[in-house]
Amino acid sequence: MKIKTAYGIAMIAALFMSVATIPTDNAFAEKAVVDEISSSFKRADFIHNAEGTAKVITHDDWSQVLQFGSNFKSTSGPDVYVYLASDERASDFVNLGMIQSNEGAQEYSIPAGTDLNEYDKILIWCQAFGVLFGSADLPEYTASPATTSENNYAMKEKMQQKEESMMMMEKEAIMQQKETHSQNISEDRIFIKGKLTAPADDKPFGGNIVGDYNVRVRDGEQLRVFATFENTKPDSTVLEGWLVDMDSDYKLSLGKTNAQGKLIFTERMVNPWIYDVLVITEEPIGDFDPTPNKPAGGILLEGPFGQ
Repeated sequence: MKIKTAYGIAMIAALFMSVATIPTDNAFAEKAVVDEISSSFKRADFIHNAEGTAKVITHDDWSQVLQFGSNFKSTSGPDVYVYLASDERASDFVNLGMIQSNEGAQEYSIPAGTDLNEYDKILIWCQAFGVLFGSADLPEYTASPATTSENNYAMKEKMQQKEESMMMMEKEAIMQQKETHSQNISEDRIFIKGKLTAPADDKPFGGNIVGDYNVRVRDGEQLRVFATFENTKPDSTVLEGWLVDMDSDYKLSLGKTNAQGKLIFTERMVNPWIYDVLVITEEPIGDFDPTPNKPAGGILLEGPFGQ
């Protein structure tokens, strides 16, 4: 099992014991820019409007951010979010979070692995009424290590070598843990199961058993999370599942549990191994805040997760 320091555990607790998030406008201030694509907003209709410039910046570590210019302005409204979408109907989108302001410069982190040629539209979207306020079309995204500098290409090769080394370590760890951690392993499948525990000692897990979980990864990309939560909850709340990457503070919502208290999540992703923690939270009914609320149970995932 991957060993976490006390500092790392404290960081998990901080993520879930506070609803508010810390602004990260300057998180990439010292990173070199390797690519930048720009666009301009256009109004949705006579009533709903968004205007100004937007750009997607790619840094030398291949992290990406969406930035609005100081000339940005949009119609005010309730529950307004920023999406990267495949069309202007928001039928398929990546939620970058609630809009920070309807006027002025602002920045949003783009989740790793987002395909900007698939999600090539920026939407200002009102969730409460399902209404588009404005949109911007991104140009074709072609940035890659091969099309930038030789240094970036070398960095890409180094990253690939590191991933290959990590894969070898993962296979060795899996073989060692097979007998003692209830893991069923084949060449194309990883299966981990265990018990969810209640929050304890300022952490979102570590207390009494409150449910069961299992995590499956097929073909290295197809992730399936299944959890059953047994404890009762207030009638005014719903349960929502989350995967957390402690290193980047990124939290992936797995959706709400059903009426039987079961969470079922399936999705293909580029790198499911980055996540360290599985957490179930209690969320107020009708809450559109994309950040986790009160933890109800969780588990620190074992290797090869958390790489």
